[in-house]
Amino acid sequence: MSKKENVSTLNILKKYINCDWYYKNDVSINNYYKVNKKAYRLFHSKNGFMHMSISFDNKMNKDGELYQPNTVIEYINKSTKNILELGSGQGANLYYLANKYPGIQFTGIDLRPSIDKQLSNVELIEGDYHYLDKIKSNSQDIVYAFETLCYSTNKNKIFKEVNRVLKKDGVFIIFDGYAKVKKDSLKEEKKEIMTLVEKGMAVKEFELVDNISSYAKDNNFKEIIINDLSKNVLPNMYRFKRIVTKGMKLGFIFKIICKILPRAFVGNAISGYLMSETLEKNMFCYLEHIYKKC
Repeated sequence: MSKKENVSTLNILKKYINCDWYYKNDVSINNYYKVNKKAYRLFHSKNGFMHMSISFDNKMNKDGELYQPNTVIEYINKSTKNILELGSGQGANLYYLANKYPGIQFTGIDLRPSIDKQLSNVELIEGDYHYLDKIKSNSQDIVYAFETLCYSTNKNKIFKEVNRVLKKDGVFIIFDGYAKVKKDSLKEEKKEIMTLVEKGMAVKEFELVDNISSYAKDNNFKEIIINDLSKNVLPNMYRFKRIVTKGMKLGFIFKIICKILPRAFVGNAISGYLMSETLEKNMFCYLEHIYKKC
């Protein structure tokens, strides 16, 4: 996409949505997920998965949303007893995994934890995953976090806490989005796109990808896998963009709808419209990180 086309895309969005409000103001994480809970079910995953769908053939596949939890399964063995999810949200991953492994104890911590069906081997903790005080030291075999560490402004503390609760040789699995460049180094146009995506997703600022390995190393983790899945989430992102584009075809009606709907919902639509460009232009990336406690 040329620079001219890129400007045009942003300007098209601005014709329908007051992007200035989102560029200058924050939406709380709690409000973002409260407002968008049903939207995720309707437009993203009827099973309640809130992470990106992964594709290896440039198409949206029905099992694409299972790539992340299935990665956790790869590290489950006969000695696995306890697994912890950071930012468990609606509990789709917890339910999927706990239902498959009734002999393993699963724990989810979230600011607003929930799960569709209660299972005897699932415990929900309401709280901030920067503080895992309710989790015993050296008690967890696996800790995983899907698209939630992006909300943290102190990831070093998270790695420190995860190191404490993991058993020796325990595994920390992360899927998340990161900034590939410093926002201040960009021209105003790209800077605005990055900011709109962040604000629309209630993220204060995406972490530079190069920082993650440093946090892991500083907290006694050994890197097992770094897998760049940016191209593999593009079909999912293109789908989001098509949904918003269809809405724009309603013209003035779409403008009215955007004024009536909650700002957290409209902000999510802005992100959905622009996210694919942030990957295409190498502003953001989507990675799988897997670490082992030394």
